[in-house]
Amino acid sequence: MAGPQKIFQLVQGKPPRGRPQLRYKDICKRDLKALGMDLNRWETLTSDRTVWRQEIQHGLHKCEEAFVQQAEGKRQAQKQ
Repeated sequence: MAGPQKIFQLVQGKPPRGRPQLRYKDICKRDLKALGMDLNRWETLTSDRTVWRQEIQHGLHKCEEAFVQQAEGKRQAQKQ
């Protein structure tokens, strides 16, 4: 006789391996957060293209600087 778990797996099937797929909106929010942008006002910023472009470029510049500093820190740690 099959147990309740065995029957449940037959009815439902096994869930896919790994984490669930992210939505496009979730990925955009994650990237904007990484750029240091305020998630509450990004929709209003997009209405003015020049301001939006400046904000994106400023965020990218900050992220690149942080990446370079992090890489430099790793290099220094390896040298010691």
